[in-house]
Amino acid sequence: MPLRMKTNGETAATVNGVTVHTCIDELIRQYPGLEGEILDDQGRLLVKWKVYINRKSTGASDELSYPVSDGDMIELLPVLAGG
Repeated sequence: MPLRMKTNGETAATVNGVTVHTCIDELIRQYPGLEGEILDDQGRLLVKWKVYINRKSTGASDELSYPVSDGDMIELLPVLAGG
């Protein structure tokens, strides 16, 4: 299910934070329906998501701790798998 189904159709949100994790926490506070859709119950990013900052992959092993600055655009894109 696309995330926008849990955000009243919104495809973007403005949040405050200093890391990807704090921004996702703020997003979930704004849209409680996202609870369990992005982070697992341990607060880890679900494997179905890849984080991009300003249209570039973080390249970080721990994407949630990646620092962000005011004005950065965080994108959560689904990981595609196939075979």
